[in-house]
Amino acid sequence: MKTIEFTSQSKPEDKIVYGDSVKVFDGTNIIHEGTASTCPNPFRPSDMTPWLKCYAMLALGTYKGKCIEKHPKFGKCILINNGGECNTVNSNSKHDGRHVAFEVFIHHGFRPDWRGSMACLTIPPNESKKFFDLFADGEEVEIAITSNERMA
Repeated sequence: MKTIEFTSQSKPEDKIVYGDSVKVFDGTNIIHEGTASTCPNPFRPSDMTPWLKCYAMLALGTYKGKCIEKHPKFGKCILINNGGECNTVNSNSKHDGRHVAFEVFIHHGFRPDWRGSMACLTIPPNESKKFFDLFADGEEVEIAITSNERMA
């Protein structure tokens, strides 16, 4: 089973949109390294509401994932925890202020300067094809979100 490891180093409001890193491991072998974002959008574009009031950010931890070949919105992506509960660092107004989010994905970012994420992990558009080509439809993966890179 492949492991996707995100190293979270940025904040939603940072100027660098994809300020985190991602590695894909097949066993102990690194088969992909790139940039990513573990952050939601910094604000809701329709009314400029700050992210903390309308979006969620996944907490550090380990999650399960499954590749979906043809999602109607994201195309090829990875569904986290089968669409079920994921822990978040902040309270989520969409779920009664609890520290959870549902229907969270790893998907392509929408533009180089905009993640297009309400809680999802995103891969920059120019890197997304290479990233998602590593996974077969229905393939299950481990997902780790850490604040430090793996030592070996």
